[in-house]
Amino acid sequence: MLSCDFVFPKTRKYRYRDGWVAALSLSVLILVLAVLSDKGERNRRIAVSPLYAGVSMMADALKLWESQGMRGRVLVLFDRRLNADSTGGADLPASMLRETAENYVYVAYRKNIVRKVYHVIPDASWSDVEHNLTGNPYVERRGGGFRLTIEGMPVHIQRLQGLPVIDEPVLLIINQDLWDNGVLRHVAGLMKSGVLRSDIVLVAGRAPEEILQVLH
Repeated sequence: MLSCDFVFPKTRKYRYRDGWVAALSLSVLILVLAVLSDKGERNRRIAVSPLYAGVSMMADALKLWESQGMRGRVLVLFDRRLNADSTGGADLPASMLRETAENYVYVAYRKNIVRKVYHVIPDASWSDVEHNLTGNPYVERRGGGFRLTIEGMPVHIQRLQGLPVIDEPVLLIINQDLWDNGVLRHVAGLMKSGVLRSDIVLVAGRAPEEILQVLH
């Protein structure tokens, strides 16, 4: 007759270990899903009422987005530079990051305000941008533009004519100094036609009120 002590000890230990591994795996999965959900579209928060405002500097947008409770948003950025410098940021919790003119978009991503960026480049700067990005192993060519990721944040880089239809309201910010009124009237037309929808429109530059009148 086989002894129960001989048959079951390894089985019982195996089952205990297997259950512990399964519980740990489930905990990790739940944590990953929670993080992804926090950064994703499901966590998106839209402004209660539309806001059109001028800001002194592009980086001032971050505090305004925070004050409006924005989360999980798509950002459409009209500027020459992306301003998403992540240097040293990966080692710090989001609460300890300090925004600057060079990193405010990155900080907005880490604080779960922005989840994706469409970076619109002025035509006058496109040849330089194209030259800098072509051949970069971390950058993918997409049609007439480019795509890269920064710590999981997708960034699409294109000229205005390459901007796709975005099926949700976006955070829109424009560096007025880089765009003439003709281009901005074109942007206003996209907004009025519903091709580009935004609940928070910010303009940085010398006379943002004039541009806001064009966009409103």
